[in-house]
Amino acid sequence: MTLYAQVTNGTATAIAPAPTQPGYGPDGHWHDYTDPAEVAAYLADGGWLPVVETPRPADTTTHTHRAVYAVTGNTVTQAWETVPKSAEAIAAETDTANEATLKAQVAEQVGALTVALDTIKATRGAKKGIIGSGTDPAGTTTLQAWRNQTAANVVTAASVKALAKLVIDSIQADRDTDKALIGAQRAVIRLSRLTARVLDSADSGTPDATT
Repeated sequence: MTLYAQVTNGTATAIAPAPTQPGYGPDGHWHDYTDPAEVAAYLADGGWLPVVETPRPADTTTHTHRAVYAVTGNTVTQAWETVPKSAEAIAAETDTANEATLKAQVAEQVGALTVALDTIKATRGAKKGIIGSGTDPAGTTTLQAWRNQTAANVVTAASVKALAKLVIDSIQADRDTDKALIGAQRAVIRLSRLTARVLDSADSGTPDATT
């Protein structure tokens, strides 16, 4: 959107875009500002000149920028003046940054807790499949099936290897569960600490600095 400067006695006294919707003009009459000719007349009658715009520099933690306009003949050029931020603005931006960091940390721990719980659920299902049930027919598919072996069943090297695999898989499932429980415990502890920081900030009225 192009900006225009209303120039009076060589000074930019107002900055605004051209009108785009029908409405009353400065002369008190109704104008259709969707008509390019009406817009051109509005700009000419009001002494509006197009502004040569320049990119706004990035703000820093302590300074911002405000636009200034220089008029040279019929040319209006935009420039940017560096000005210090107020203490209130710096405090507000710090609060916003701290809040964003805190939300990201909470989301990270919630994600870690979700992964841990999903892992526990998966390993529990795996362990249940490894153990089987008391009604499993004699065989090597589950530990219960092995338990149901009788003298009539032939124990072979292959079946012993299958038993060894079931035991190893069971141990591994236990290890995975333990690891997931540790991850869940850490996530809960970190979430508790984050919650405590939020409550402390609410009591003091000042967001706690993030680490």
